[in-house]
Amino acid sequence: MDNVQQMAHWIQHYLSNQQALEALMASTLEARLAYSETAVWQAWQNWLAAIAEWRQAK
Repeated sequence: MDNVQQMAHWIQHYLSNQQALEALMASTLEARLAYSETAVWQAWQNWLAAIAEWRQAK
């Protein structure tokens, strides 16, 4: 099955299955929030703070 056929299959699957579509939408929202600007910035801050603590402990 090539990529176009696979895409068509999944589009048809999600358009004909409301429960699967809702689950896909929920997981997409979770992924978007996990990689939001705020979440990424906080991860960087945590990482930099951990490095600073490690350097002070040396």
